[in-house]
Amino acid sequence: MIGAMRQPQIYKILLIFFLAGQFLGCSSLRLAPQETPRALEASFFSMGTRWNFSTTGVSPEKFQNLKAKLTALALLYEETFSDWSESSELRKLEKSGLGNKQVPSALFWDGLLLAKDAYLLSHEKFDITIGDVQWKLRKFPYGLKHLKVDTKEKSFSFSKPVKRLTFGGIAKGMALGDMAEMLLRSGIQEFRIDAGGGNIVEANRNGELKFVSKSRIFASGSASEIHIFDPNSKMSLRKNLDEQIELHCSGAEFSRGALMRLGALSDALSTALLLDKTIPMLAHCKLMP
Repeated sequence: MIGAMRQPQIYKILLIFFLAGQFLGCSSLRLAPQETPRALEASFFSMGTRWNFSTTGVSPEKFQNLKAKLTALALLYEETFSDWSESSELRKLEKSGLGNKQVPSALFWDGLLLAKDAYLLSHEKFDITIGDVQWKLRKFPYGLKHLKVDTKEKSFSFSKPVKRLTFGGIAKGMALGDMAEMLLRSGIQEFRIDAGGGNIVEANRNGELKFVSKSRIFASGSASEIHIFDPNSKMSLRKNLDEQIELHCSGAEFSRGALMRLGALSDALSTALLLDKTIPMLAHCKLMP
């Protein structure tokens, strides 16, 4: 009788049953395997580019909400900086005359100042006034040295008759920085946003964030690279070669302004480096071999 058994005998019997259950495949006694968080992915189209967004550790409902916010941000940048949409803020400012005092939106103002930073840091190689050349209004640009800004009222004008600007080569990087800050503020630690392969921002759970900017010019030249200008030769970027630049920049400060600046400048300087390898490297950035 079990009731008459000593305790050590009972423990031995229970141990035998436990081992038998394990041998026969009794899964109810096993620990459930740890599952890797499932990655959620989505894409959307804006600024002439297909954007891909992925993250982990969020519900499908929250993921869709984040995608909607990212899409709205991309559309805001398109409505602000597009040089082909007649309804964009850029085109409206151009039509009203860039020689007149203009008071733009806060986003346009930020983009204009970042473009000026890129112009100076690139030894005048990156130049948004190349829009005049791109639209065949001039043979060479006037340059951002003719840009006048009033930081108190946040207005600007040009002292030369600049007609067209282009924010190609800087707007997507700036947008990625804005998007990264929004995701971090929403508690998303791990994510990746790819804007057409040329501009990427990614973050991991270790608190590391990185911008990857790739620029390439083909042997035949490319109209999309015409926002780079050599002030010495008075020529826009046209090289008889096939070359690619890849710049990696790590975020050290995660405020909105800091991330927008790092994204914008990594985008702009990666293209300018195609023309001039002596351009000083940004802090926390490195040129990949």
